Amino acid sequence: SFRSYYSPLFSQLPQKERSPFMTILWQHDPFHNEWNFMCSVYSSIRTYLEQEKITLQLWIHYAVRHLGVIIRDNYMASFGWNLVQLPNGTHDLERTALPLVQHNLQPMNGLCLLTKCLESGLPLANPHPVIA
Repeated sequence: SFRSYYSPLFSQLPQKERSPFMTILWQHDPFHNEWNFMCSVYSSIRTYLEQEKITLQLWIHYAVRHLGVIIRDNYMASFGWNLVQLPNGTHDLERTALPLVQHNLQPMNGLCLLTKCLESGLPLANPHPVIA
């Protein structure tokens, strides 16, 4: 899920170059617990969400906001990463800063995350079977 969410940051690059960068970002990402929780909640209610065509990508779009995970458009700058082109035409990731990351979230369960996603517009027409 992390890879699929942030991979568009490197959409201009071939997969051969993109994959190692995604590995580097994941290794340095401070939100592993949040990603694991977000995906665990999705897995537990996937059957209901898929009935209404809510994909993992759409779920992540809504869930990241409530877990303090950095949104895709701000990720590279927030964590001090720059994509640089080398003289030979290939690319590399360069880190210019090591930001201090604070986790300010209150404890949350899966129902709370789902409710917050619904309140922010997750298009689930009938949430009752999921909540029950």
